[in-house]
Amino acid sequence: MRINVAATDLVLFLARVFDMDGLNLNTKYVKAFYIPKGEAVEIYSTTMHFAPCKVSDFGFKCVVVLPKETNTPIIKSGEGIGEERLLFMKNKWIIAHGDRQDLIEREPIEGLWVLIMN
Repeated sequence: MRINVAATDLVLFLARVFDMDGLNLNTKYVKAFYIPKGEAVEIYSTTMHFAPCKVSDFGFKCVVVLPKETNTPIIKSGEGIGEERLLFMKNKWIIAHGDRQDLIEREPIEGLWVLIMN
């Protein structure tokens, strides 16, 4: 669980964990939500979220409230199995699109793929 408080207007991209296919997520399941300045939203632990996006050239500001010790280092004992492979920090799992080599180099699993509609 996390709380996002929009200090400026922003857009959140969200998907449900239940829409994953193994360790992969097809982006057709991702939905965009406009969050106006001053609004607070709770993001459930069963919701996958991506970095907020700006809606103006001024960027965005967002206060994020997380459970204690979230995003602190963890000690991994090998590669892990199943979703353990996605565990990046305490309470933080990451998958990344293959085009995001900056993230792939930090060890998240490549698992986002895009359905191209004709």
